[in-house]
Amino acid sequence: MGSHFIKNSAKTTVITKILVLFLGAMINQACANQANGRLEFLTESVLSTSFTAVVSHKKVTKLSSNANDGDEYELSAEVINLISGKEQKVINYRMFVEPGEEVVLNQDPVIIFLCESKGQYYWPGVGAEFPATEAFLKTVGKAAKIKSRQSPSEVDRHCEN
Repeated sequence: MGSHFIKNSAKTTVITKILVLFLGAMINQACANQANGRLEFLTESVLSTSFTAVVSHKKVTKLSSNANDGDEYELSAEVINLISGKEQKVINYRMFVEPGEEVVLNQDPVIIFLCESKGQYYWPGVGAEFPATEAFLKTVGKAAKIKSRQSPSEVDRHCEN
């Protein structure tokens, strides 16, 4: 009976190792798919918004508050690296958030995507700011080259109401 127990135990160990390797591979694939999805989203964001840059936020000012419509803020940021859009050293833009939601000023360099309406920039919503990682910068740089060949009518798809 002892050798039978050892064989079953060894078999269980092998099956467990195979299962762990399989689950690890599945998790790795899921992470890779998520990363690819983020890179595709970054590309689409560059192609379909008015302004993309690496910025460092310097100031946030609450402009208005309305219990029904939410709060309006103006953010000011130093442009560290223009990726797409009009050249400028400082960018000011508006952000609308849920009533009572606080806007925290993060001064770390980030990639932002902005829309433009009537000469003013605005934040299009969740997913319009990413960390300025090497992989993300490479992706948005490639997208900016593609965008430079687009017709003006193809730009601002994310910005349409």
